[in-house]
Amino acid sequence: MRQIYLFVSILAILTFFLTGCAEIEPPGPDVLISPWSSMPNIRLGDTKEDVISRWGEPDEKNEIGVDELGVAKEEWVYYGRYPMVPVDYQYVSKTKYLYFEGNILIRQETKSAPSPEKK
Repeated sequence: MRQIYLFVSILAILTFFLTGCAEIEPPGPDVLISPWSSMPNIRLGDTKEDVISRWGEPDEKNEIGVDELGVAKEEWVYYGRYPMVPVDYQYVSKTKYLYFEGNILIRQETKSAPSPEKK
């Protein structure tokens, strides 16, 4: 009788685990790009419109001159919203500086500087 009870218990446990895990799907490659969104983070070569569609308007836009071909250079600043958060996703915790030549993103820098006080 004890063997039958043991067999039924093992069978029930196996059935529970095998059917319970059948519905779980492993995370896709999107998680490695951006854990909280299916939209990828910005990349070099993105246009200004791409950046605005993903991050919104920057906190600051600074014109930094023109190159030797006359293409305008611009710096966009997105201030870190929550500097104490240990996760660096988009500009949640750290200030991001984006540099454009014309309409194309050519460089991105991350700094731990606190955001300025709003006037």
